[in-house]
Amino acid sequence: MKINKYNFFMTMQGSASIILLLILLAFGIRIFFTPFGTLELDQNTFIAWGNNLAKAGFRDFYTGWSDYLPGYLYILFVLTKISWLLPIPNEILFKLPAIFSDLAIGFLLYQIIKELKGKKLGIIAAAFYLFNPAVISNSSLWGQVDSLTALFSLLTVWCLTKNIYLSSFFLSAGFLIKPQAALAAPLVFFLMLRNKWRLRKILCYLLLALGVLIVAFLPFYSGNLLDFIYERISATLSQYPYTSINAFNFWALKGFWQGEGSGFFNTSFWGIVISGVIGSVSFVKLYKSNKPGAVYYLAAIVFVANFLFFTRIHERHLLPSFAFLSLISVLDWRACFLYIGLSLTYVFNIVYSYTWITKDFKELFSGDLVKVFVVTNLALFGNLLVVSYQKVHLFLSSWSLTARSVARAKEAGATDIPGKTATRLLVLILIFTAITRLFYLHQPEK
Repeated sequence: MKINKYNFFMTMQGSASIILLLILLAFGIRIFFTPFGTLELDQNTFIAWGNNLAKAGFRDFYTGWSDYLPGYLYILFVLTKISWLLPIPNEILFKLPAIFSDLAIGFLLYQIIKELKGKKLGIIAAAFYLFNPAVISNSSLWGQVDSLTALFSLLTVWCLTKNIYLSSFFLSAGFLIKPQAALAAPLVFFLMLRNKWRLRKILCYLLLALGVLIVAFLPFYSGNLLDFIYERISATLSQYPYTSINAFNFWALKGFWQGEGSGFFNTSFWGIVISGVIGSVSFVKLYKSNKPGAVYYLAAIVFVANFLFFTRIHERHLLPSFAFLSLISVLDWRACFLYIGLSLTYVFNIVYSYTWITKDFKELFSGDLVKVFVVTNLALFGNLLVVSYQKVHLFLSSWSLTARSVARAKEAGATDIPGKTATRLLVLILIFTAITRLFYLHQPEK
């Protein structure tokens, strides 16, 4: 049988070879960029903590300064041991956890969308994330680990209906690595209600998560264990008591590094209130909706709202939302515009903050331009709410239509995306990524 280019593409797609090729390509791109743009302040801190753990052990680690919980410290311990055995440059080795997290998220997005809409859209969702310059800038350039927050949050949600023990473990482990992963908790509650969990099952889930949390602290503690856990969590959450730590969020309209205030005007309190109200309204609306993947819309709202309205937020803390935004972008094509928009403002935010840290507090953008970025982020968030709240419409819902919808669409003169168009779209994504990353390769400087 003669196999033309389209049939060959579809054959590869059916065997999942394309997703493997995309992951390998994404890995190669990330390794290529590891020597560039490293924030040495963060990476040297990771290296120092790893050496301390590997040489002196866990028990006395917190006698020195650290604002991290035990989760990522275990990873640093392993990385240091590897560095003693293998001649891998630190700029590569200590970025590998975030890089591998990126790749795992790409594959997970493929799996999720494959279950919801099919393999073709799964590949597009994975490509949206794997080749997003915003994602690459965090893991391969800066060298931070926010992609682990995204990975564990996504795993928590995805595993909940498949294996509650794994989901519970991922929720607790994610929190131990980055407390921001606790934002997956309302998503878990959303699915618990939708799937009508019994109280016994809910308690089992919570007790397992609590058990993982406690066990993780055991090698580090001295004295009273519960007091130690409380002290470490409090120390982590109380770092940087300012409104915006160079983040282009709502509080940046009044400038960066502003005090949180006190009493009625405490911005930390109002940030929680604003995010809580938005999250609660979104929870109810999406719970009542019949949207496919409603929990992922809620996840995108929760993580973006956290970035925009919580205080003590860094420029990097928008990163976990991209996993969920790339996912809903193939469920509703309108989300593509806000996904691209937030990705662009994130890249500008990263460049601004990197320059500020490495160039003696140089402000790359004027105060007015920063406000433009902030207003843009707020407008894009408003668009996310509109897209999430609206009912599913035929022409605006998804790139993948059911047979019945296709028939209705054809009557109205609309068509589904053909295979060749999907292929071209994938190529355009790769070209966009290459141009975006290579045009200003020298910025930020090493």
